[in-house]
Amino acid sequence: MRKYSTMIEKVLRRHNFWQQKNGGQKIYMKHSTSLGGIYVIVRQTKALVWIPELRIFREFTRASQLERFLSLIENRLEPFM
Repeated sequence: MRKYSTMIEKVLRRHNFWQQKNGGQKIYMKHSTSLGGIYVIVRQTKALVWIPELRIFREFTRASQLERFLSLIENRLEPFM
């Protein structure tokens, strides 16, 4: 299962997320002026995405799904800054 988490982590790094130290959990974070904080908790077989400003909480089981979601969010909301 480690390989799967690595794929998710590569997607997060590609989208400029950085890892927070939080005990045993892997939490990645990114801050945007238009979106506020975007938080991702990486577990063995999934990524949990939380965007408090937009009240979005999504669960992804594939790195490709996460990639599409992050690209969609960035492309739709970032131009309105």
